[in-house]
Amino acid sequence: MTTALGFGVLIFSPLIPFRQFGLVTGITILFALVVAIAVVPPMLVVWAAYHQWRAKAFEPVPAESPS
Repeated sequence: MTTALGFGVLIFSPLIPFRQFGLVTGITILFALVVAIAVVPPMLVVWAAYHQWRAKAFEPVPAESPS
């Protein structure tokens, strides 16, 4: 958040390229923050469940002993 605000200060620059750079960079960093908070944790849960399923699916089956 502080990084986005730091670049957001450039919006008040008198030079138009600096304004545009500050706006685009600030918005991009805010989107990255939202994704890191809202998307990454659920994806990690799905990833862990997939690996647990995969470990179960490929467990070696014990061989039957002859009677």
